[in-house]
Formats: sequence, structure tokens, C-alpha cells
Amino acid sequence: MKIKIGTRKDYIDISKLEQNISSLPWSLEELVNNLKKKEFHLVVVEDEDSEIIGYVIWSDRNDGFKIEKLVIQEKYRRSKIGSMLIDMLKKKCVGYRKIIEVIINERNLIAQLFLKYKDFKAIETIHKYWEFAFDDDAYKMKWERK
Repeated sequence: MKIKIGTRKDYIDISKLEQNISSLPWSLEELVNNLKKKEFHLVVVEDEDSEIIGYVIWSDRNDGFKIEKLVIQEKYRRSKIGSMLIDMLKKKCVGYRKIIEVIINERNLIAQLFLKYKDFKAIETIHKYWEFAFDDDAYKMKWERK
């Protein structure tokens, strides 16, 4: 496995993963437009055949980062890829950057348990966060450097 900074040539493969895995996938156009913004960043994980098997997209905030997307192909889940990506973000939390936040669907118990395992705390319930797509609530979860 190899972790690397994502580039434009990765966008089509990432878009395909988005469509197959994410409950609210970004279109290729949304992906490109977001990653053009200077505050958005992309890191991908490739297997030994250079196939993208996971990625994280995050945005800069004044006090840290917000995870916008964390996607791992299903057959690679529970193999420490998500942990490696979260740990990479935690290492970037230096100086005034001390928090990582993420908003997840209330029904995504797997993500909740994973983030709890990685020392994130649920700090807020946001009612009808995705009302444009479905009526579910969301949890804002936060990790803070000690």
C-alpha cells in the first residue's frame, strides 16, 4: 500500500469510488470544483497495482481541519487504511491547528464506532442535515489535540 498526495489524474478513479460507495456522492464536476479550492486537500491510498483503494479529502479551517470525505473500498475496510489516513491528519495538527471535525450520518454506525475508536467525540446533533437528500440527522464529531 502507498499513501500519496492525490493529483488531477486520480479524479476519475475517485469519482467512480464515490459513485459506488458514498451515500451522497460528489459528481466529477463537484469533485474537481472543490479540489480547485486552495483550502481543499486530497490524499489517496493505492494498492500494489496502483489502484486507488481509499482516499481522504479535507478542508482547512482556522483551528484545524474538516474531513469532507473518507472513503475506503469495502474489501479493504478493517485493514488499517482509515486509521492511517486519520493518523496522518492528526500529525498535521500542529501549532494553532488542533482539531479535526467531521459530520456523519446518524445511521452510519460503522463510521461512528470507527471515529470513536480514533478518539473522536460526538459534540452536536444536527437535525435534518441532509434534508435535500433524505431526512436523517447528522452527528458532528471532533478530535482535539491534547
